[in-house]
Amino acid sequence: MNKYVILLLVASFITTLETKAIESRIVEGSLAVNFQFPWHASLRITVSNSVHPSFCGATLISDTFLLTAASCLRNAVLIHVDLGSILFSQPLQTLQTAQFLLHPQFNANFNLNDLAIIRLPQPVSFSTNIRAINLPTLSQSTDTFENREVYVAGFGVTTPNGNVMSENLRFAHQRVISNAQCLQHFSSQFIQASAMCAMGINNSLQTPCFGDRGGSLVSHIAGTWTLLGITSLFHPGGCTGLAPAGYSRVTPHLQWIQTNTGIPIIP
Repeated sequence: MNKYVILLLVASFITTLETKAIESRIVEGSLAVNFQFPWHASLRITVSNSVHPSFCGATLISDTFLLTAASCLRNAVLIHVDLGSILFSQPLQTLQTAQFLLHPQFNANFNLNDLAIIRLPQPVSFSTNIRAINLPTLSQSTDTFENREVYVAGFGVTTPNGNVMSENLRFAHQRVISNAQCLQHFSSQFIQASAMCAMGINNSLQTPCFGDRGGSLVSHIAGTWTLLGITSLFHPGGCTGLAPAGYSRVTPHLQWIQTNTGIPIIP
């Protein structure tokens, strides 16, 4: 396990939700229902540079590993992982871990390769509430997924200026746009081949925001739910839904995921 950051913490946990502790939201989102996003995890992260925890999303990719954004874990010392519920205050299962691995090419300045792997202390048991999502296949590695309908979920404030975490899991329904379209809103330093963007479907304003970061961008492909991206990048103009949200593509990193988790990638 020497590939993972293993850290020890002796500290008290402060769970007061203040504005500066909020790291996630779904703006204009719809309410999720039971079993809709069983791969979704909520992270409460104790960080070394603040007395306040931060909050992010994550995605179960096996019974032992989750994928999230490296930007969520830059100063992490302990991670509480909540699973199995559409209610923020009532997780079905909570585990804590200090084992995680940031992508070696993560660029914090431009959120490039914004991926991290979290290892749980023991495997979770799958049920209708807790289940891993499928990773893309190697044959999908060249697919841009442009125009595909996608979904992103999270527990966050529900308005751009809100400061209270949502008790209910919410989701945004979006459509993947081309990187050329995305470059109309972001600098090319941020939008490279390893990134993808999406906007609310049918001109809706549904969008993730700061720290829904780490959550999954998923799509129903060939009869199965597939993880396409990890929520990463938000427009500096705010979470209005008028600009796209940016995601780290999963497909360029399939070999890295397999090497560090042992999860076989389907050809």
